[in-house]
Amino acid sequence: MDPYKRRRVGIAHDLVIVWKGFPNSDPAGSPQKAICDQVEHRSITMTDKGFDITAYKLAGETLSHNHVCFLNTFPRSNPNDWLRKLYDHALRANIGIAGATHRWKASAAA
Repeated sequence: MDPYKRRRVGIAHDLVIVWKGFPNSDPAGSPQKAICDQVEHRSITMTDKGFDITAYKLAGETLSHNHVCFLNTFPRSNPNDWLRKLYDHALRANIGIAGATHRWKASAAA
């Protein structure tokens, strides 16, 4: 949540967290829930069945938003207005999806 709290997203939005893989599909009492409760959000819970795409599909079917942006639990620090930038690209003619990636370099073991 630190990158999310530190950087401007640049656009009005609803933060929705899909909780996947918690005992009884309930994150209550977990350290992750305590961290996420520091910001306003809506929760969707599900079993641990499937991969990340399963959670994205559930969220897409549950939400009534015209646009959604999915992040996994390992985002890196984003520049200010990162969500606005993605959204602006997604709205361009002939664009069906916009995305971003981050180059991750593992450090060598000592």
